[in-house]
Amino acid sequence: MILLDQHEDRIVRVLQKANQDLTITDIVKETGITRNTVAKYLMALEKEGRVEETRRIGHARLYRIAKKE
Repeated sequence: MILLDQHEDRIVRVLQKANQDLTITDIVKETGITRNTVAKYLMALEKEGRVEETRRIGHARLYRIAKKE
C-alpha cells in the first residue's frame, strides 16, 4: 500500500501549502493524481478529521486542512 500512502501525502502537502481553500480540480492539477482518486482520498481524509470541506460553489467542493480545536 505504499502507492496509496504517497497519494495521501501528496494531497495533504498540497492543502498544507495552499493559502486558500482548494477544489478537487485544483488538487488534481497540483498532484497529477486522477480526479476520482483525489475525491476518494478527500472523503477518507475528511472521515479521519484531517481535511474538511469548507464550502460549495455550485457543484465544486472546497477543502482545506482541518483546524484543530
